[in-house]
Amino acid sequence: MNDLIAVQKIAGWEKLKTLVLDSVSSPITKRVYNMALDEFLGWFQQAPDDATVDRGTRSLSTFAITQRGGA
Repeated sequence: MNDLIAVQKIAGWEKLKTLVLDSVSSPITKRVYNMALDEFLGWFQQAPDDATVDRGTRSLSTFAITQRGGA
């Protein structure tokens, strides 16, 4: 029974991912988004606890600030 749920979740993920990737026109952006979404799914499937989510949020915030050239 758990296998069926896992397959349904993966199918749902693929639909969501397709929606996101179809919303951008640049092939480079699609490639980068695809990689980032796959990394996110791998991280999310590890069933992160609140502390892990907090660390990930801080890390993404820091990354966004550095990409914009901020402090």
